[in-house]
Amino acid sequence: MTRIEAWADVTCPWCWIGQHRLERAIAAAGYDVTVRYRSFHIDPGAPRVPTESTLSALARKIGRSPAETRQVMEHAAKVAATLGLTFDHADAPHAHTLDAHRVLHLAAEHGAQASVKHALHAAYLARGESMADVDVLRHAAVSGGLPEDEVSELLAGDALTAAVAADLQWARQVGVTAVPALLVDDTYLLVGDQPAEVLQDMLRQVNGD
Repeated sequence: MTRIEAWADVTCPWCWIGQHRLERAIAAAGYDVTVRYRSFHIDPGAPRVPTESTLSALARKIGRSPAETRQVMEHAAKVAATLGLTFDHADAPHAHTLDAHRVLHLAAEHGAQASVKHALHAAYLARGESMADVDVLRHAAVSGGLPEDEVSELLAGDALTAAVAADLQWARQVGVTAVPALLVDDTYLLVGDQPAEVLQDMLRQVNGD
């Protein structure tokens, strides 16, 4: 069995694109593969209480005008459209993603990480909803298959915060500085957006084909 550790952030457009491509590559290759999504913050300094839009925050981060930044976002949206995805998050609140990652760790305990991650990405990237909104997180988690009572209990406290921190530490240890990033069988590290064909080739190589 091939094991993949996949670092990603729920507010990262390329991470949702990458999840779809990885799932397609695994299905096409036909190997037995397990994927565990690991926590990463593309903006660790983002506020827990949003104060600006994603467009504004990204423009400030990359040092471009709002118009130029919108073009950058539109490029990702065009790529996403080829996978049947719709991006509409320019006006989404820019917020820290710690709580979303805690939800994903809970999802791992239930074997529902992939579906919950899709739901969180959809909330933020497709509908422009806030990752700081507990109701948004709860709805995404439940729609992805988690028990509502467990999600509510998690979001009311700080459980699994240490698990998120451990993922971030592991990322630093293996040299992950950007996402999406895949560590395959603790040996092969792929960082950045990868076409499905590249991912299929990687699976063939690690499986000796």
